[in-house]
Amino acid sequence: PTVSDWPNFRPAEDTLPDYFNGQQQNIGALLGPASQGLVDVDLDWPETELLADAFLPASWRFGRRDDVGQFHLRHVLLRCQDIPSTDWKAPASIFSKPLSIVQILAKGKQVVLPGSIHEDTGQELFWTAEPAEDALAEMPADQLLQAVNRLAGTAMLVRLWPDLEGSRHEVALALAGACHHAGWEHADIEHMAVALLTAAHDTEKRDRAKAVH
Repeated sequence: PTVSDWPNFRPAEDTLPDYFNGQQQNIGALLGPASQGLVDVDLDWPETELLADAFLPASWRFGRRDDVGQFHLRHVLLRCQDIPSTDWKAPASIFSKPLSIVQILAKGKQVVLPGSIHEDTGQELFWTAEPAEDALAEMPADQLLQAVNRLAGTAMLVRLWPDLEGSRHEVALALAGACHHAGWEHADIEHMAVALLTAAHDTEKRDRAKAVH
């Protein structure tokens, strides 16, 4: 943000021309109470893009195209009251350094919206569909935290899955058992397993899903 003290900045309609002078300028949405509880689920890993439909509701979504024109989903906006900004990182003990998998951005944060240009890549941001065409989903804070917890954990398993060749059957059994002992409903375990196996392009998905069941 280029405006000083931007978390407290509240432009009025008649002052907007002072900030937008016709040149290419980005626009950011102030999250949290300032926008009636708007939060952004920031999908940092490509694996989280593959899993978004399995764990997050249909809502306002946007991303950008890569150098060959392939669209990549990077953000899911929804309404959630009283949720803290949270960052899920992969453990450094596995990936040599802590890597951010997915984030919830809320009060005190902002997100650059479509129509803007990504400052690092120079790529334009696009909605998957115009907000007028899609409803903005709303979730309680505990449900959203649980959903993103599961999204982050499954994304890490997807990234590790190719290295588990020869032991995936046993890993699938152990994973299902661990989730069961953690109090997951059986339908949620199967849902997670199918999402994992699909995103990981497991060639024996049917057999492993049967093992989980």
